Amino acid sequence: MVVTEIQLYEALAEHLGKEKAKTLTEYIEAKVEKQLSEKTTVFATKEDLANAKVDLIKWMVGTAIAIVGLLSGIIFAMLHAYLK
Repeated sequence: MVVTEIQLYEALAEHLGKEKAKTLTEYIEAKVEKQLSEKTTVFATKEDLANAKVDLIKWMVGTAIAIVGLLSGIIFAMLHAYLK
């Protein structure tokens, strides 16, 4: 038990008795641990962020290549039509 759990246990033991205080303290501790573990699974790790960054860079490069290709095609078509 950590200090806050001991303090909670001591406060409850005065009013409920030692056995009920221990049971209630363990129940609260389990609930807090469960909520904490559920919330920590939501956070992204450094590896997740690195993978997202790599994917973003791939998409940016692919989009830039597509735009350059599209603009080159348009310019080529306009020059071809103008020079005829």
